[in-house]
Amino acid sequence: MRKKALTNIISNLISFLKEKPVSPGYIRRDKTTHHYYTEIVRYWNKINFVLSYSASALKLKGNLNFNSKSIFSIIIYRYFWENASLREILTEFEPLYSESRSQINKNQIRAFYNKLKTFSWKKAFSNKSKLEKISIIKAIPSFFLKKLAPFMNEEFLINNIDTMNNYNTGDIAVKLISPKNRGIKTLMENFQQYLIKTEIPFELNPHIKFIINIPYNRISDILKSRFYKEGDLLVLDKGSAYIADLLLEGDNKLILDMCAAPGTKSIYLTQSIFSKYHLIAADFSLERTNEMQNLFHFYNLSDIFTLNTDSIDFPLRRKEYFNSILLDAPCTGSGTFSSNPELKWRQNPSFLHQNTILQQKLLSSAIRMLKPNGTLIYSTCSLYAEEGEMQIQRVLDQLSPQKLPKIFNHSYELNGKHILGSGRLFPAVHNSKGFFVGRFKKKP
Repeated sequence: MRKKALTNIISNLISFLKEKPVSPGYIRRDKTTHHYYTEIVRYWNKINFVLSYSASALKLKGNLNFNSKSIFSIIIYRYFWENASLREILTEFEPLYSESRSQINKNQIRAFYNKLKTFSWKKAFSNKSKLEKISIIKAIPSFFLKKLAPFMNEEFLINNIDTMNNYNTGDIAVKLISPKNRGIKTLMENFQQYLIKTEIPFELNPHIKFIINIPYNRISDILKSRFYKEGDLLVLDKGSAYIADLLLEGDNKLILDMCAAPGTKSIYLTQSIFSKYHLIAADFSLERTNEMQNLFHFYNLSDIFTLNTDSIDFPLRRKEYFNSILLDAPCTGSGTFSSNPELKWRQNPSFLHQNTILQQKLLSSAIRMLKPNGTLIYSTCSLYAEEGEMQIQRVLDQLSPQKLPKIFNHSYELNGKHILGSGRLFPAVHNSKGFFVGRFKKKP
């Protein structure tokens, strides 16, 4: 491991420990930095448990600062996940402890490494409950486990956790883009030939035309291709494609994408609706709205009206304006840990409450702006019932359920019943992120 990559990893881990934001774009510039930072954060509570236990045995616990915690965390990951030898570790860290200003030395690294060799999970877990053991071994917050336990059996819950913990699992959807589908078949043939030539695994999506499923870990290869650079491909999560596709049925003269950034669902809709329509893509964040607008420019889309606004108090002169509304609401992201491992460690009652209050307000606003018999798609990339089924249950008296495609699993039961018109995508079943989705019409 190069010195620059090592110092970058330590610096980013220090920011993580201080609960400061770390720019994903900055991390992805270097593959080594991205790999180690992301994976250490992914398994943080497991690594931190080993760190606390071993540091306590060495009587170091009171002397650990953010820098030494970061260094020891890297050593734990290298030892337990990659079987790195002491010699490898000492060689990698030599540029650091050889510096006069270094806060850690070779003897401390050697002592810590040797302590890891004697670490015993059985001994360390001697006074832990079953819930605590699962939380640590699977590197998942106990809050997450408690929230999902009423709706999933243990085996299915762990399968979903394991899937989200594996960065290399899951598919992205690559939608081929061609104005009004002119030349789309030729584009499809050429792109498939490129995938075969470059040995990128793929499959034609069985549910949506002109979409190809590609493993998530090959996304960087797709973004480097001439097809993407020329604006012939739209890359989005497979679940997002399924959800956006739900809006294609019915009257789409006036469409609102309420929380539209980064804009991929809006682009998907423009490339899938061939009748006359007007689409407004709105977002609360000015920065994200500007980024979305840049993406629209990249695809030469001038027919999407972009608006930076608060969708809770949308600037309309009259109510009941839109024929269709897509509300992919802000949420805890509890179905996205595979690509957003940092979100794991934000899961707590306060974070969930903050999001559910926002969702309630957005959902009420969406229903208020929708015309009678207009279509509402409500979705969250969350596995919590509070952000899905319970939100819809609150407004069911104003909505009529619409049938979902068979690709979606049943939603959770509330009071012994499934909510008609709602469903779920599970990482362990659909090889996508975890989503709740509901499709409804507004009652006259």
